[in-house]
Amino acid sequence: MQRVTKIIGGIFPFPIEHIPEGVLKASQDFGNAVHKMCELYLKGTLKIATLDPILVNYLEQFMKWIDDTKFEVMGFEEKLVSKKYNFSGTPDIYGKYRKRLAIVDLKTTSTLSKTLGLQLSGYELLVKEKVGGNVQYCDRYVLRLSPDKYEFKQVKGTRDMSVFLACLAISNFKQEVGIE
Repeated sequence: MQRVTKIIGGIFPFPIEHIPEGVLKASQDFGNAVHKMCELYLKGTLKIATLDPILVNYLEQFMKWIDDTKFEVMGFEEKLVSKKYNFSGTPDIYGKYRKRLAIVDLKTTSTLSKTLGLQLSGYELLVKEKVGGNVQYCDRYVLRLSPDKYEFKQVKGTRDMSVFLACLAISNFKQEVGIE
């Protein structure tokens, strides 16, 4: 089953050839460590005393974001599957914000991908299917953590959903006819 990031990446490859391999790996490892730390914090199993001191500042910003926004987490790093559209994905965070369903992509990088809105649209389909019912609104956000602050911004691309669905259709076609 295709994943959200693979669907988008098959149409809009992320240009990484200019990034030295060691820098890319270090960045990925750090982002994964921050995600895992936030997940353990939300589960109540994080042992803060064992954290690398660099991560503590990121945790403080994550905790501040939760406190400031009163975001009600319903899921974190949960693999979801769409039976309707036949794809899967793992949204970073989804829950309730200002009484509306919301999806949040957690970032530690200084730049954001131009396809972030497409990615969040794929996750929106998954989350809406997971929670069921007649969900009219699902807001999409990016939470960027740094050691001394957080930025929480809504992602509002008006064509993101239609472009994601087009990517899904193209990706399905490529799979059906055997195009890599």
